[in-house]
Amino acid sequence: MGRGGQRPPSLRQLQSPLVGDVAKAGLAPPEPAAERWVLDPKYAIYAFTYLLSLATGAGAHLVPALAQATLLRYLVNHAFVALSKWDAFAEPRRIHRKNPPAQQLERELDWDGPVILSPLAFVLVDLLTPWLRPDRVGPCDARSVAALFAAHYACVEPVYYAFHVWLHGDWAYRRSHGHHHASVVTEAVSGTSHPLAESVAYLANFSLAFLVPAWCGRFSLGQIPLYFVWFDVMNCAGHCNFECFPRWAQWGPLKYYVYTSCYHSLHHSKYKYNYCLFCPIWDHLCGTAHPTSQALHREVTDRARARRPTDVVFLAHGHDVPSMVTHVPFVSPFLCSVTHATGWVATLLWPLCYVWARLAQLLLPATVMQRYQYRGTQAATWCLPVAARFYLNKGERPAIQRKLEAAVDAAERA
Repeated sequence: MGRGGQRPPSLRQLQSPLVGDVAKAGLAPPEPAAERWVLDPKYAIYAFTYLLSLATGAGAHLVPALAQATLLRYLVNHAFVALSKWDAFAEPRRIHRKNPPAQQLERELDWDGPVILSPLAFVLVDLLTPWLRPDRVGPCDARSVAALFAAHYACVEPVYYAFHVWLHGDWAYRRSHGHHHASVVTEAVSGTSHPLAESVAYLANFSLAFLVPAWCGRFSLGQIPLYFVWFDVMNCAGHCNFECFPRWAQWGPLKYYVYTSCYHSLHHSKYKYNYCLFCPIWDHLCGTAHPTSQALHREVTDRARARRPTDVVFLAHGHDVPSMVTHVPFVSPFLCSVTHATGWVATLLWPLCYVWARLAQLLLPATVMQRYQYRGTQAATWCLPVAARFYLNKGERPAIQRKLEAAVDAAERA
């Protein structure tokens, strides 16, 4: 799940070289995307967790809720990835108008490590302690939900704050936490990209949200998906690089209990400020709240904020039918950072990809894939939702021509 790194480079250093500068930068050409379709051994932990529960009986009553929560967590994280790459949605509230480097996208493929380990942690707790046994599980009612969030704000938050401050000490930062902070321009999934030991420590910290209610006789199965979905929504919101929270979320005392995307973004650029998990009161009490947090939030959420100019638009089209699914940033920013090639997975899914490609061609306009700056020129790559093979059909060319002309007109207005 990664190794500890050094202190992150500046935003200027993080600007990725474009294709034309790869050779000059001394970088190896990216590998074809098809070569990356290999199942990571880490997913065997799911099978191990299920077999352990089956063999010992531990956590058998928890497995359905854990499976539901795990599926929802993947949906939440991928939804935030898609929203963060949807230019029309995220660009007006973009915090850093820069792109993360391709190396970061590859490094953060470990983002679901805590998602994978969470079910195993529940099974092990049930195996080794009586705290989550079936006879101690109650109904998911208002008191159960209140106990869950009381445990989070009274126990998880202060423990996390103290642990996080310690992680920013030189010893822990160099050996572990620097892996996370190598991401200055964060992605939606950056928040769970940590080395293994740090991920385990976080699991112990966040387990208090369930263990404290269990010790008080208020644990319920409904708490599991509820807490994990809420947690991932808040975590992704803090790392997705666009502001998710409205201005009223910072009115009066709310600013002490609700963080913002800008608030946590400053932690990744200032490092010694804004340590909180989701509740800034500990930063305010301990003097680590950055003084520009609210000003940045007001600036990013200002409707009169200047738009990012577009000097040049590169208008492209889909490479092959599967590329219309696998090689768009809404599905996988990482796959977009490597050369596209149709592998065995895309070949098996070709019929489904073809249906989607046809629907996209029929319904979607040219879409912004990426914005970037090249030698002082503000550029953007737009993709026409037309696969290359569709140009070969002469009967389709008039419709493609109309879509192309509409894209040119839209680019002129950009």
